Amino acid sequence: MEEDEPSPQAWSVFLESLPGAGPFHLPAWRGALREAHPAMRDRTLWLEDAGGIRAALPVLVRPRFALLRAASLPYGTPGGAWLARPSDTEAATLLFAEFSRRFSRPWNDCIVVDHSDESLSAVIRGAWPGARMRPDDTHVVALPDSVSALEELWARRTRKAFRRAEGAGVEVRRDDSGLGLGEFARFHEREGDARKVRFLYPAPLLAAAARAGLLSVWIASLEGRTRAVTAVAEGCGRIFLWLVAHSEDARELPTGEILFGTILADAVRRGFREADFGSSGGRAGTRFFKEGFGAVPRPFRTWRSGPLARGWK
Repeated sequence: MEEDEPSPQAWSVFLESLPGAGPFHLPAWRGALREAHPAMRDRTLWLEDAGGIRAALPVLVRPRFALLRAASLPYGTPGGAWLARPSDTEAATLLFAEFSRRFSRPWNDCIVVDHSDESLSAVIRGAWPGARMRPDDTHVVALPDSVSALEELWARRTRKAFRRAEGAGVEVRRDDSGLGLGEFARFHEREGDARKVRFLYPAPLLAAAARAGLLSVWIASLEGRTRAVTAVAEGCGRIFLWLVAHSEDARELPTGEILFGTILADAVRRGFREADFGSSGGRAGTRFFKEGFGAVPRPFRTWRSGPLARGWK
């Protein structure tokens, strides 16, 4: 088992073999993390044979007083452990056992997202004693070759909502000025306070990702006022509809449909192959919204050990 960084060539070949690889797996994402959070350390545990990288687990280590948090990259979004062959039992055992040996302690918070074959759950439990699992899914849509074909995937309700917002004068544009990130931070903080959410994505990280070319920012406005801002990560032929924040009155119009629909159409024109809507967090209304664009669920599992794993299976 190796630690630190595989060669850029080996990592590039490995990413090409992964059906779910996306922008957060690119080296530029780690550079953005290092720039925004100098106190954090990132490590990659990886297993290689004559055929190349068999398995890899990028980890972000963050000290917390006398403790630490070890989380699989990319930091708050689907990422985690990757196997070149999803059913590679030996590689999964070695990878998770090494992660457990290096980081798992009763007082440390350790989190890994697992995209491997579900049958490997028993293997992971054996290799990482004390780990508990929570199932989840993201929603993805395979992007067709034309915008007209894309719109055919949409449910009638989604097309109707898009046209309604368009008729009301809602405008969507990509923002390259950096001002959109400020609007996002303001909306994001307000929503966090309203929902009593403790974790907010820090503005320095988003700014660093935008400078690295990994992030585009989209704004929906009406009558000159910003109503919603979305941050979209891009790379490896995929877009990740990552973060969205709204003004208080944004829900008076179907802002989400015209905002996401415009972003998806732009991705089709630029040749992206897939769009990932992310986890819905168990919210039925959010799933319903995503499925209106033709997105289908793709399961993954999150494993956790330490004091915050209480209540997990």
